[in-house]
Amino acid sequence: MLKLSIYALIVAAAVQATSRQQNTTSPCFKDPLKVETHINGGASLEMISSLIIGSEAAVLIDMPLLIPQAEDLAAWVRNTTDKPLVAVFTTHFHPSDYWSAIYGATNVSQAPTIPSPYDFTFFTLPSDEATPIQLLSPLGAPSPHTTQCTATPYIPWIADLLTPALTESWITTLDFIASLAPNSIIPGHAAVNGPFAAIQDLLHTKAYLEFWQSEIEAKRPDAFTPQEIFGLLDKEFPGRLEDVTSTTLLNITSEHFGRGGFKTNPLRGFDGL
Repeated sequence: MLKLSIYALIVAAAVQATSRQQNTTSPCFKDPLKVETHINGGASLEMISSLIIGSEAAVLIDMPLLIPQAEDLAAWVRNTTDKPLVAVFTTHFHPSDYWSAIYGATNVSQAPTIPSPYDFTFFTLPSDEATPIQLLSPLGAPSPHTTQCTATPYIPWIADLLTPALTESWITTLDFIASLAPNSIIPGHAAVNGPFAAIQDLLHTKAYLEFWQSEIEAKRPDAFTPQEIFGLLDKEFPGRLEDVTSTTLLNITSEHFGRGGFKTNPLRGFDGL
């Protein structure tokens, strides 16, 4: 199997799934392409893998951190399509060099595959050349007629927003995604497997970041304790802490920016979560 690695598949940006309805299928391409999504639970932090299925072949977008979830994903792919899997794209790197110390060797591969760069802006599946899949990054620009399903690798975990410029860049990227008028946006992590509301989810994430920007980040350093940051975000966006992952990520953010809190190392953080 060919494994391809790029910094951003389609758009590297920030979208939080707000839908709470059950649905195991999230189609967002017109025929002959369709997309199915799978949530990798447990220690893989509810990361979403997307399977793009064409007329004769399929490609997978993103894989979970640990072996048990990877085995479940492989079984799901086999049960979801009879088309051969010809490539796996990773939208961003996951920290794999130290996970074995936490989860044990039976959970983390001891012989990881080294991905190779894919230095092109699109690809096609066999017999689906009329429906190219375009790869975008925040620095790229699509053709004026591009409207496509967007897979994004982040949720509003903001402990790595080390400067106001990074926050502003994130918001600008959301505006860029909105300008594409996407039919569907598939988030990088979600508690429930769709259906995903493209514009609703995007606007929610933008509101979350703008609140952070104006009410917390703009204040003097160490203006709030971790508990105060946690409370401010929880109050402004109630009902967002219904799963362990969301609570954990908000705790990390609050500790990192709060006065006297535990500061995460930006070089060894949960990149891409």
